[in-house]
Order: sequence, then structure tokens, then C-alpha cells
Amino acid sequence: MEPLSPNDPLWKLLGKARPVEPRSNFLPNVLREVRNTPQQTSWWSRVSENFSAWLAGLQRPALMAMAAFVIVALLVTLLDRPVPETSPDVSVANMTALQPLADEEMALIADDLSLPTAGLDHMEALVAMEDTSSLTDNEIAFLLY
Repeated sequence: MEPLSPNDPLWKLLGKARPVEPRSNFLPNVLREVRNTPQQTSWWSRVSENFSAWLAGLQRPALMAMAAFVIVALLVTLLDRPVPETSPDVSVANMTALQPLADEEMALIADDLSLPTAGLDHMEALVAMEDTSSLTDNEIAFLLY
């Protein structure tokens, strides 16, 4: 039997069904129901509603135990932090008295750093390229990282 054939028994059943007329106030009822249906709520409001319902189901001793646990955990984390120690020879007065470094001292510090300037020149050449399709994976990684 084909799904839409005229000999389908479903057509016979539909022919025997009585017609249904909508009530005269059908449209106002539907519109009122649509207006009264709550709109989709945000995830935060759903979480807060579920949490408040969960809290309402708990007994008072359980709430007190949870609050005590949170307070103890906060105290332990706050009191367990190490106190930064200041060395006795460094003070705020000494820090403000620091003089800027002379050019000779800056040159000595720059010599100690020994930066790979060849890599920086290579990067300038890579950045200046307009057609980047010929770059190797290592060169692209050098540019990105």
C-alpha cells in the first residue's frame, strides 16, 4: 500500500470523524496563555532558583555546618599566606636615594646580556615579505612565537 493512496483506511476513518469547530473565545484564550507563559530565563536565574530551592530543603544544622566550614576554610587560606620579608639593609629611604645608572654601566650590562641580534635581523626580513606563501613552518613559528 502506498502512503498517499486513495484506498488507505485512514481516509475512511477521517471521513467518519465529526468536524470540530473552535470556540468563539479561542484566540483570546491562546493570546492570554502566551502572555502569561514565562519567557526563557537566563542561566543565572535558573541556577539561583535551583540553589535557593536546594537551600530551602536543608535543615538549620546543615546550614550552620556549611557556614562554619566556609569560614574555617577562608581563615586557613588567609592565615597560611607567607609574610613577605624585607631585608634590613633595604629601606624606602635607600630606594629613593638610588641614582640612575651611568652610560658606562649601561654598556657593561648590555654586553652581559648577549642578545642574538642575527635572529632579530632575520625577523625583520620575514615581516617585510609580502608573499608569505614561501615561508617554511619554522619561519612561521618564529613569527608567531
